[in-house]
Amino acid sequence: MSFLTSWITNILLFILLAIVIDLLLPNSSMQKYAKMVIGLMLIVIILNPVFNLFSVDINKLISEFQINNLSQDEESKKLIESQKKEIQASQRAYILEQMAVQMKKDAGEDLEKSFHMNISSIDIHIQNGQEAIESSKDVQSVDVFLSTASQKQQPSVEAITPVRIDTSKELAPKEEIDKNRLEEMTVLLAKIWQLDQSQIQIHAEGGENQVHE
Repeated sequence: MSFLTSWITNILLFILLAIVIDLLLPNSSMQKYAKMVIGLMLIVIILNPVFNLFSVDINKLISEFQINNLSQDEESKKLIESQKKEIQASQRAYILEQMAVQMKKDAGEDLEKSFHMNISSIDIHIQNGQEAIESSKDVQSVDVFLSTASQKQQPSVEAITPVRIDTSKELAPKEEIDKNRLEEMTVLLAKIWQLDQSQIQIHAEGGENQVHE
């Protein structure tokens, strides 16, 4: 914008100067030559922007154009890479969710029959940096959250059986019973899901949290 303003100003000033010179020169052949020279100079001033355009370094323009294109390409690549990662994350989340549903379905009935426990939820963790899940080897660990299965209603009237207390036997500590029970559940789940016991971590209601390392 400043270049255009300067260009127009130069033209106007030169026209004013030409008028003044024309008024000062006497009517003679010299005045005709002066007008011709002034006209040529005015043409040069008017065409000055065109001359400046041709004087621009073409290589510089090309390099600037290439730099702009490269920066745009880099931004496009980053955007595409970001969208790709988002899609992969969504796919992994969906696959893990479907795996958890299937694992719950495979083990739920056996777990309830053997231990009267229900699977509340399953959290599957995969190896760091793993993009695709192809087999159980890609699974790093599985957190299984269990709850006590609802007991079937017992008959309203039951026969009263005598209770005998044998004081000669020592009762096992509650914590030890829970630990053994969790260990048995881990073995069962590992067999059904074809995983190592070390990959399974059970969080059971009413018992200690058993973590296999």
